[in-house]
Amino acid sequence: MTGTPRRIASTAVALAATIGLLLAGGPATAASTPAATPAAATPSPTAAALTAGTVAVTGTPAVGAKLTATVVGFGPAPVTVAYQWMRGGAVLTGATGATYTPATADAGATLSVRVTVAKTGYTSLVRTSAGVVVARLLTPPSAVTISGAGTVGATLTAAPGTWAPAGTALAYQWLRGGAPIAGATARTYRLVGADAGTTVAVRVTGTKAGYSPAVRTSAGIGVLAPFTSTPKPTITGTAAAGKTLTVSPGTWLPAPEQLKVQWRVDGGAIEGATGTSWEVPTWAAGRSVSVSVTAVKKNHRSVTTTSAGKAVALSLGSVMTPGTTLRPGVMLTSPDGRYTFGLRGDGNVALTRDYALVRTARTTGTFDASLLFSGDGELLLLDERGVSVWSSQTAGLEARAAILGNDGVLRLVDADGDDLWTSAAMSAQPDATAAGPSVPGRYGWAYPLRPSGTFTTYSGHSGDDIAAPTGTPVYAMRGGTVSVREVWIRTGCPSWAPNTTKQKEVVVTSTVDGMRLEQVYAHLSAFSVKTGQTVAAGQRIGSVGSTGCSTGPHLHTAFTVDGVRYALYPRDVLGTAKY
Repeated sequence: MTGTPRRIASTAVALAATIGLLLAGGPATAASTPAATPAAATPSPTAAALTAGTVAVTGTPAVGAKLTATVVGFGPAPVTVAYQWMRGGAVLTGATGATYTPATADAGATLSVRVTVAKTGYTSLVRTSAGVVVARLLTPPSAVTISGAGTVGATLTAAPGTWAPAGTALAYQWLRGGAPIAGATARTYRLVGADAGTTVAVRVTGTKAGYSPAVRTSAGIGVLAPFTSTPKPTITGTAAAGKTLTVSPGTWLPAPEQLKVQWRVDGGAIEGATGTSWEVPTWAAGRSVSVSVTAVKKNHRSVTTTSAGKAVALSLGSVMTPGTTLRPGVMLTSPDGRYTFGLRGDGNVALTRDYALVRTARTTGTFDASLLFSGDGELLLLDERGVSVWSSQTAGLEARAAILGNDGVLRLVDADGDDLWTSAAMSAQPDATAAGPSVPGRYGWAYPLRPSGTFTTYSGHSGDDIAAPTGTPVYAMRGGTVSVREVWIRTGCPSWAPNTTKQKEVVVTSTVDGMRLEQVYAHLSAFSVKTGQTVAAGQRIGSVGSTGCSTGPHLHTAFTVDGVRYALYPRDVLGTAKY
């Protein structure tokens, strides 16, 4: 052997220490292995024995609730105590204090604490407490909600959602401004006067044996008191262009701090029309006017009520000023009411006397049109693209008014009242197919049934229907050439409608102001004309029936205009759905 005696001795000592450590099994890791009770220190010949005491876990064994290791009776005092908390007998890493707060992972597990009591000159003692079982956790819903209106007198209902496990008992507590409402512990709650102006919520508590209680609180709902009297407003005044209407709001209770007014035409709000009175503009002629009133008061729910509609007269009176636009059906009327001038539903600009054509612009078939009295004094018929189809050719002559007199003449006059143009410039002869003054009808169109009728239709329907008994005479609305036919309805008939016979129908083809117009009269029970025959407006062509696809006796009549369907309806040409 070589080397110095000191080096050899040092190596031997190190080797012996290593062998001793290996034989002892090496150091243990408490967090990864079940806890073993540490051996008490080997007493020295002079060590005394400690007096044994007790160790217990105190506190509520629930997630989030602090537990305390209570060590009592070890002595003689003072002694030092080391703590180690355990879950199911396994060491909880880092849990070495006198207290421990269970985490979610501890739910349902057994916790205990092991203490090592030591004192210099005494043999250390190790004691482990009895275990306590940590309550398991309920699975509450993510949110609790409330249904119902936040108005005093209304009932709110709590929607608690789904709680797990099954069998979880639910308790309710309604809150006003975050504070419990005495006695309000049911799932429903009827709002009272004290709730007005506050926020009401509900707190739901879930409980089940062996589980920690869980609480969910809903979002709050603002509560307002109701108005106890909410009358509909009424409109007074003449509903005609240029006239002033006034609203009467009625008596609201309790008295509002503010009443907001909004005038409407055909249901749509009119910008700026928010006063208690309103002058009807010319563009509202023939439309329905109503007014809404909204009551406002602190801690009360605002309420809006709307009046019944009031029909505005189609007539603008006998005078029209530049800048006025007439829709189909809107007209000037002579002071005695006998003459009218305006744009008819068939696109024709016409002067009429007692519904009979007197003079026309021969513009039938101009659909979606408007008649404008321009700012520079010209009458213009504009089609759907805004292109002029007819005019009075008075642009630049500075007409100041259009006046219809009792003599049946429309005049465009200047500032001095002198005529610049009159309706005498229009065609005095209506189309040869038009109904004459002695034929019951309107604006050159005869009534298809007499003495009265009501047109009905629906979305996608190609024309108008008039219910009438079988055998009622049917008359041509316009003169023309007849085609008689009987056809099976193969498509478009709903399954619930009878369709067991051929449909009898008459088609009258006319040329009106250069427009080819085919009008069908369908479901007839009998014919009064033959194919190729020429008929005049108002001439009988058949009888009402229920042939073809039909649920009952009625007349179906519809137009095809220059090969296009759905462009014109019988109600349009007569200017009314009921006569």
